[in-house]
Amino acid sequence: MRSLPLLLAITLTAIAAAQVPVSVTGIPTVTNGDTLVIRGVKVRLHGIDAPESNQQCLRTGKADGCGWEAAYALADLVRNKTVTCTREDTDRYGHMVGVCTVGGTEINRWLVTQVWALP
Repeated sequence: MRSLPLLLAITLTAIAAAQVPVSVTGIPTVTNGDTLVIRGVKVRLHGIDAPESNQQCLRTGKADGCGWEAAYALADLVRNKTVTCTREDTDRYGHMVGVCTVGGTEINRWLVTQVWALP
């Protein structure tokens, strides 16, 4: 009987993954520095971690809104442009975790090279 909750969790995860598309293309909205929404599909950027939108960082001894800055940098990169995201995984909430490109630029890598996210 103890294995029933585990079996249920595995089944629900498999169902959620089956509902996430292999790829999605469209003009995104940015929810934070490492998350986009395209045509209703929430995409977390694979392999990176950006500060949360309300997160503060210390720079030269002063707190600043690095979370909002990372989100704005991502928004500037993708504004009014078509983005394609390819699923690498599905997170525990059933969201796509993917690698995204815009105009030949891999967004995940760009955020790291511009120091808006960590690998």
